[in-house]
Amino acid sequence: MVAAQGRTVPAATIPWLRCREVWIHAALPDDLLDALIGDALTRRRGTQGVELDVRATDRETGGSHEAGGAAVRVEGRAADLARWLTGRGRAQGLHTTTGAPLPQLPPWL
Repeated sequence: MVAAQGRTVPAATIPWLRCREVWIHAALPDDLLDALIGDALTRRRGTQGVELDVRATDRETGGSHEAGGAAVRVEGRAADLARWLTGRGRAQGLHTTTGAPLPQLPPWL
C-alpha cells in the first residue's frame, strides 16, 4: 500500500494503521493513547526539523515521551497531544514549557 505521503507501507502494518484511525476518532483508552503518542514521535524523529519532548499532564507519572534531542517540550492532556501529533485537530490545551509557540508539524503519515 502507498500512504498519502507516497511512503510504501507493508501489508502487515495495515491492521495497526486502521486501528489507529478508528480509535483516533473515538475515545481512546490510556494505553492506546500512550502507544499512539510514542508511535507518532517515533515516526517524526529526525525528519521534522524539530525534536520534541511531550508530557501528558493528565498522567500520574507524567507520561513523558521523547523523540530525541528534546529541544521543544510540549505539555497537555494525552488526548490533546495525540490529536496534535497526528494532525487530527487543533492544539487546544497544549503549551511549550518556554512559552514559545508550538512547532508547526508537517503531515504525520
